Amino acid sequence: MDIFIRRLPESVTRLDLIHFVSAALRPQWSLFRRGDGPQQIDCEIFRVTSLDNQSAEYHGIVHFEDPTEAMAVIERLNGRQLKGKRMEVRKYYHRSNLRDRRRQPNGQMPAGDIVEQRQADRRRNHLQIEPLHAGITRPHFYGQQLRT
Repeated sequence: MDIFIRRLPESVTRLDLIHFVSAALRPQWSLFRRGDGPQQIDCEIFRVTSLDNQSAEYHGIVHFEDPTEAMAVIERLNGRQLKGKRMEVRKYYHRSNLRDRRRQPNGQMPAGDIVEQRQADRRRNHLQIEPLHAGITRPHFYGQQLRT
């Protein structure tokens, strides 16, 4: 399961994002601090640039194998501050333009109980989305190779 961290500050690095997420993975409190070892966090930062006005936004996506762990991270991080900015953290939905029911080849709405209530497409056009490759996102522990 992936989580989406919306509108990161421009100065955030992947290492900052790893520390932000790993703080939510640690237990809230414990009498004896025993850890299971270092966590390996798979994360990416994307720069979304509007080609209309050249404004840029930064968003993060973090992948978790365990969905319950991801939901706990969402609950703990949503509304917390990262570098002085309040973060919005939610589940990431993988969407495809091919499955958009508003883009039927014949221009008609599909039959059935589904009625489109939107007057226009709310998606922003002319966006350039590029992953940022600065810094190491996955810790290099005990001779493990970094994935690229």
